[in-house]
Amino acid sequence: MSRVAQVVLLCEDQQQKVFFYRLLKRLGYSQWDIHIRQIPEGKQSAEQYVREHYPEEVKGHRLNTVSCCLVVGIDADRYTCKQRYTQLENALTHESMPNRQSVEPIAIFIPKRNIETWIKFLLDGGTVNEDTVYPHLAGHESDCHPAVDRFLEFAKQVPPPINCPPSMLQGFEELQRIPK
Repeated sequence: MSRVAQVVLLCEDQQQKVFFYRLLKRLGYSQWDIHIRQIPEGKQSAEQYVREHYPEEVKGHRLNTVSCCLVVGIDADRYTCKQRYTQLENALTHESMPNRQSVEPIAIFIPKRNIETWIKFLLDGGTVNEDTVYPHLAGHESDCHPAVDRFLEFAKQVPPPINCPPSMLQGFEELQRIPK
Protein backbone atom coordinates (compact mmCIF):
# COMPACT_ATOMS: atom_id res chain seq x y z
CA MET A 1 0.00 0.00 0.00
CA SER A 2 1.47 3.37 -0.95
CA ARG A 3 1.64 6.42 1.33
CA VAL A 4 -1.47 8.62 1.22
CA ALA A 5 -1.49 12.39 1.06
CA GLN A 6 -4.50 12.90 3.29
CA VAL A 7 -5.95 11.21 6.37
CA VAL A 8 -9.42 11.95 7.67
CA LEU A 9 -9.82 11.39 11.40
CA LEU A 10 -13.44 10.95 12.48
CA CYS A 11 -13.67 10.81 16.26
CA GLU A 12 -15.92 11.41 19.23
CA ASP A 13 -14.21 13.88 21.50
CA GLN A 14 -11.12 15.89 22.40
CA GLN A 15 -9.35 12.96 24.07
CA GLN A 16 -9.77 10.70 21.04
CA LYS A 17 -8.69 13.56 18.80
CA VAL A 18 -5.47 14.07 20.77
CA PHE A 19 -4.74 10.32 21.01
CA PHE A 20 -5.30 9.48 17.35
CA TYR A 21 -3.74 12.72 16.07
CA ARG A 22 -0.57 11.85 18.02
CA LEU A 23 -0.75 8.31 16.64
CA LEU A 24 -0.89 9.58 13.07
CA LYS A 25 1.95 12.04 13.69
CA ARG A 26 4.09 9.21 15.13
CA LEU A 27 3.34 7.20 11.97
CA GLY A 28 4.88 10.03 9.96
CA TYR A 29 1.91 12.12 8.89
CA SER A 30 2.25 15.89 9.12
CA GLN A 31 -0.37 18.23 10.51
CA TRP A 32 -1.17 19.15 6.89
CA ASP A 33 -1.98 15.52 6.07
CA ILE A 34 -4.55 15.11 8.85
CA HIS A 35 -8.08 16.47 8.58
CA ILE A 36 -10.15 16.12 11.75
CA ARG A 37 -13.90 15.58 11.80
CA GLN A 38 -15.09 15.86 15.40
CA ILE A 39 -18.45 16.62 16.93
CA PRO A 40 -19.06 20.32 17.53
CA GLU A 41 -19.36 21.00 21.28
CA GLY A 42 -22.81 20.37 22.74
CA LYS A 43 -24.47 19.34 19.48
CA GLN A 44 -25.49 15.68 20.06
CA SER A 45 -24.25 12.34 21.30
CA ALA A 46 -20.61 11.91 20.29
CA GLU A 47 -20.93 8.26 19.27
CA GLN A 48 -24.10 9.13 17.35
CA TYR A 49 -22.16 11.82 15.49
CA VAL A 50 -19.51 9.27 14.45
CA ARG A 51 -22.11 6.69 13.40
CA GLU A 52 -24.10 9.22 11.39
CA HIS A 53 -21.05 10.73 9.65
CA TYR A 54 -19.28 7.42 9.01
CA PRO A 55 -21.09 6.68 5.70
CA GLU A 56 -20.35 10.19 4.40
CA GLU A 57 -16.64 9.83 5.25
CA VAL A 58 -16.46 6.33 3.74
CA LYS A 59 -18.05 7.66 0.56
CA GLY A 60 -15.51 10.49 0.44
CA HIS A 61 -12.70 8.02 1.03
CA ARG A 62 -13.89 5.72 -1.74
CA LEU A 63 -14.02 8.60 -4.20
CA ASN A 64 -10.37 9.39 -3.40
CA THR A 65 -8.84 5.97 -2.74
CA VAL A 66 -5.35 6.94 -3.89
CA SER A 67 -5.17 10.04 -1.69
CA CYS A 68 -7.20 9.22 1.40
CA CYS A 69 -7.16 7.07 4.50
CA LEU A 70 -9.99 7.12 7.00
CA VAL A 71 -9.32 6.65 10.71
CA VAL A 72 -12.36 6.28 12.96
CA GLY A 73 -12.40 6.44 16.75
CA ILE A 74 -15.58 5.46 18.55
CA ASP A 75 -15.95 4.20 22.11
CA ALA A 76 -17.75 0.92 22.69
CA ASP A 77 -19.31 2.37 25.85
CA ARG A 78 -21.74 -0.25 27.21
CA TYR A 79 -21.78 -2.17 23.92
CA THR A 80 -19.35 -4.84 22.81
CA CYS A 81 -16.82 -3.89 20.16
CA LYS A 82 -18.55 -6.27 17.76
CA GLN A 83 -21.87 -4.48 18.35
CA ARG A 84 -20.22 -1.13 17.56
CA TYR A 85 -18.72 -2.53 14.33
CA THR A 86 -22.18 -3.82 13.43
CA GLN A 87 -23.69 -0.38 14.07
CA LEU A 88 -21.16 1.16 11.67
CA GLU A 89 -21.86 -1.54 9.07
CA ASN A 90 -25.60 -0.90 9.47
CA ALA A 91 -25.01 2.81 8.88
CA LEU A 92 -23.41 1.93 5.53
CA THR A 93 -26.18 -0.53 4.68
CA HIS A 94 -28.77 2.15 5.47
CA GLU A 95 -27.09 4.33 2.81
CA SER A 96 -26.98 1.39 0.32
CA MET A 97 -23.20 1.24 0.59
CA PRO A 98 -21.07 -1.92 0.78
CA ASN A 99 -19.33 -2.73 4.05
CA ARG A 100 -15.69 -1.94 4.61
CA GLN A 101 -13.47 -4.23 2.56
CA SER A 102 -10.35 -5.91 3.94
CA VAL A 103 -8.09 -4.02 1.50
CA GLU A 104 -9.53 -0.56 2.21
CA PRO A 105 -7.39 1.81 4.29
CA ILE A 106 -10.19 2.43 6.76
CA ALA A 107 -9.09 1.85 10.35
CA ILE A 108 -11.75 1.66 13.05
CA PHE A 109 -10.54 1.89 16.64
CA ILE A 110 -13.13 0.91 19.25
CA PRO A 111 -11.79 1.12 22.79
CA LYS A 112 -13.95 -0.70 25.32
CA ARG A 113 -15.35 1.14 27.49
CA ASN A 114 -13.65 4.26 26.20
CA ILE A 115 -10.26 5.64 25.14
CA GLU A 116 -9.44 6.36 28.79
CA THR A 117 -9.34 2.58 29.38
CA TRP A 118 -6.50 2.27 26.89
CA ILE A 119 -4.74 5.32 28.30
CA LYS A 120 -4.98 3.97 31.86
CA PHE A 121 -3.51 0.63 30.78
CA LEU A 122 -0.77 2.19 28.68
CA LEU A 123 0.32 4.74 31.28
CA ASP A 124 -0.08 2.70 34.46
CA GLY A 125 0.43 -0.87 33.25
CA GLY A 126 -1.24 -3.68 35.07
CA THR A 127 -4.72 -4.90 34.34
CA VAL A 128 -7.73 -2.75 33.48
CA ASN A 129 -11.39 -3.65 33.49
CA GLU A 130 -13.02 -2.71 30.18
CA ASP A 131 -16.35 -2.12 31.95
CA THR A 132 -14.93 0.46 34.38
CA VAL A 133 -15.17 4.15 33.56
CA TYR A 134 -11.70 5.61 34.07
CA PRO A 135 -11.28 9.37 34.63
CA HIS A 136 -10.95 11.77 31.74
CA LEU A 137 -7.83 13.87 31.31
CA ALA A 138 -10.02 16.95 30.89
CA GLY A 139 -7.86 19.96 30.24
CA HIS A 140 -4.76 17.73 30.11
CA GLU A 141 -5.57 15.60 27.08
CA SER A 142 -2.00 15.76 25.79
CA ASP A 143 -0.88 13.85 28.90
CA CYS A 144 -1.82 10.80 26.81
CA HIS A 145 1.15 11.26 24.44
CA PRO A 146 3.33 8.69 26.27
CA ALA A 147 0.38 6.26 26.07
CA VAL A 148 0.31 6.62 22.27
CA ASP A 149 4.04 5.93 22.08
CA ARG A 150 3.57 2.83 24.22
CA PHE A 151 0.61 1.72 22.08
CA LEU A 152 2.90 1.76 19.05
CA GLU A 153 5.61 -0.16 20.95
CA PHE A 154 3.12 -2.81 22.09
CA ALA A 155 1.70 -3.11 18.57
CA LYS A 156 5.14 -4.30 17.40
CA GLN A 157 5.55 -6.91 20.16
CA VAL A 158 4.97 -10.53 19.25
CA PRO A 159 3.16 -11.66 21.24
CA PRO A 160 1.67 -8.46 22.65
CA PRO A 161 1.70 -8.00 26.44
CA ILE A 162 -0.40 -10.72 28.02
CA ASN A 163 -2.67 -8.35 29.96
CA CYS A 164 -3.58 -6.08 27.00
CA PRO A 165 -7.29 -5.27 26.90
CA PRO A 166 -9.00 -7.26 24.11
CA SER A 167 -10.20 -4.08 22.38
CA MET A 168 -6.59 -2.88 22.23
CA LEU A 169 -5.51 -6.13 20.57
CA GLN A 170 -8.12 -5.39 17.90
CA GLY A 171 -6.70 -1.86 17.70
CA PHE A 172 -3.28 -3.32 16.86
CA GLU A 173 -4.87 -5.12 13.90
CA GLU A 174 -6.63 -1.94 12.77
CA LEU A 175 -3.31 -0.10 12.89
CA GLN A 176 -2.17 -2.26 9.96
CA ARG A 177 -4.83 -0.62 7.76
CA ILE A 178 -3.12 2.78 8.00
CA PRO A 179 -0.55 3.25 5.22
CA LYS A 180 2.82 4.23 6.64
